[in-house]
Amino acid sequence: MDCLRRISPVKICVEYQTQKEVSEDYFVFEKKSGIYLISGIKKRRDLNLEERNRITGTLMGSRPVYREFKDLDDSLQFLESGDGLGVPVEIHSHGPTREDKIISVDFD
Repeated sequence: MDCLRRISPVKICVEYQTQKEVSEDYFVFEKKSGIYLISGIKKRRDLNLEERNRITGTLMGSRPVYREFKDLDDSLQFLESGDGLGVPVEIHSHGPTREDKIISVDFD
């Protein structure tokens, strides 16, 4: 995210669309008019490498759907909200050096 301050609008992928059948074992999705709308990946710790590759292959063969935000601050608010990741973004990087990092949490 270190160059997002210079990008407007900021685009964040919020779902994937595919016409190929999607497994309920791996994805949160709905089907509309023959199109699968993938909105999440189910949390599972028991997946083997073949299953992980199947998930990756499904997403790579799908079309990402983006939501646009006017700037980095709006996109961070979305990511931290329940509609986004639902967790705080605690380190912001705005360049390649240590001085370009903003830490918004106390690690002590």
